[in-house]
Amino acid sequence: MKKRTLLALAVAMSVTAVAAANPFSDVPAKHWAYDSVTKLEKAGIVEGFGDGTFRGDRTMTRYEMAQIIARAMARVDKADAALKAELDKLSVEFAQELKNLGVRVTALENQTQNVKFSGDMRLRYIHGEDGVFDNKNVQDARFRLEAEGKVNENWSVVGRFEVNDDFRQKDGGASEVLLDKMFVQGKIGDFGTRVGRIDVFSAYGLVFDDYMDGLEISYEKNNWYVIGRYGRIDNVDGSTAGDWARISSNTQYQIEAGTSIGSKVNVKAAYWHFDNDASMKNFGIWEVGADATLGRDFKATASAANQISGDDFVGTNGQKMDSIAWFAQLDYKGADKEVANSWGLFGGYRDFSNSVAPVITTFNTVGKGWYVGGTYAPAKNVVISAWYENMKNASIAVNDSKDYVRAEVEFFF
Repeated sequence: MKKRTLLALAVAMSVTAVAAANPFSDVPAKHWAYDSVTKLEKAGIVEGFGDGTFRGDRTMTRYEMAQIIARAMARVDKADAALKAELDKLSVEFAQELKNLGVRVTALENQTQNVKFSGDMRLRYIHGEDGVFDNKNVQDARFRLEAEGKVNENWSVVGRFEVNDDFRQKDGGASEVLLDKMFVQGKIGDFGTRVGRIDVFSAYGLVFDDYMDGLEISYEKNNWYVIGRYGRIDNVDGSTAGDWARISSNTQYQIEAGTSIGSKVNVKAAYWHFDNDASMKNFGIWEVGADATLGRDFKATASAANQISGDDFVGTNGQKMDSIAWFAQLDYKGADKEVANSWGLFGGYRDFSNSVAPVITTFNTVGKGWYVGGTYAPAKNVVISAWYENMKNASIAVNDSKDYVRAEVEFFF
């Protein structure tokens, strides 16, 4: 009887590409699945139909076999790594039938693959007159590879490597492999936790959009959240632009909170406190902003930041730097990397012209002026972006306009 059972399973498991089009067709015999089924049966993973038999007296259809595989997937916790691999192959073989049954093959993948990889590559062109890219045409590439390893049901580790290459130089410029993210994340009761080198986009990114080495604890309930962070800011990418000279390796803490008002309005606020023995002794900055969905396709965002403590800073023109910075932006739709041919436009105005408030801002240049741009996804996981900025007082020393043009294409995997 056992031989008849295994033979029936071997016949049922066999499949061809032609037969895959019809879920009620019989699957041919003499297929590699015979060995896989034998292993699963011996381990007690395969159960067959509801009565525990395989009905070896007749041939099974692909649909019937998918039912057996679905039940085996529900018992995958009893399988070792080798048997999980066998079941994974069978789930791929009968993927369409399992999908029709409403079985997510990804559930098995999540149990058989503890490490997930993702990444992106960016090709970029910049022409800038902002004091950082003055009269330069920048052509470069960036490659990033991220891995997330599952420790258990509550904890995982994340790491990301980044490589940058400058096309203008024969040797690729200062290309090197950087570890820009490296942290462990999980839940402690109702609190989310991240420890290590974490990526931080706080509030609307007006003041801080970068990395820090430290601890983050977050809490969410209903329509509001609160986040606390403590650590040090480090110059991860080796850049000397912007304000790195006065903030590198500062001890800091951040407090951020936000809430939603109805289904279309969000409000966020954050406070940063930097402290070292040099130029940022007891230095405090806050940011408050909001965004609102307007109709189906428009979104408006505005945010302001202000220095409220610490010593005054003097710009390169000898004048005291202002303490307030702000921006306002309007978005129309937007490219979605998951949706081919999706697109969007955006435009806004900002005033960082002589302000100390933006520490490591998400914006490309400091200054006072307007900007416009657009995004387009020509295919899935491919996004093209381009924008133009016209800023005054961008270098703090002069009041003439500075142009900034940037175009890039990003590939995601």
